[in-house]
Amino acid sequence: MKDADYLCIYRKNSEDYGLRGWIKLQTNKFSSSIMDFDTAVRLATENSNMSILVDSYIGRGLSKYSNKEYTRALSDATKAIRIQDDNPDVYYLRGLIFLDMNPPRVVKGCQDLQKSRDLGSKLVSDDQYEDYCN
Repeated sequence: MKDADYLCIYRKNSEDYGLRGWIKLQTNKFSSSIMDFDTAVRLATENSNMSILVDSYIGRGLSKYSNKEYTRALSDATKAIRIQDDNPDVYYLRGLIFLDMNPPRVVKGCQDLQKSRDLGSKLVSDDQYEDYCN
């Protein structure tokens, strides 16, 4: 984490903030990871770095999802899909968000899980799909 902190302080680019956001997400520091992904989104937008922008939206959405902020997570996942509609990971994330919302939006969630599978994702197991969607 110290290396990621150093990079963010001295280089101030979207990739470094995104990396630090993912590290914080993996250590369950959701609010802090959201702040880093916010910065990564802003910098990636300014520099038209679409790959980092999509990755940052996914990371921020996953952080919000993990923090049970489903509506905000859904917004980030949808933004990522608008930029890159062939990314199976973001459909998987959005599918889970739909399924965990209150009330669950099962049809939309299952459509996104199926789209993730159609795009080649291995994240959606047959058992998981059957549990939610059959």
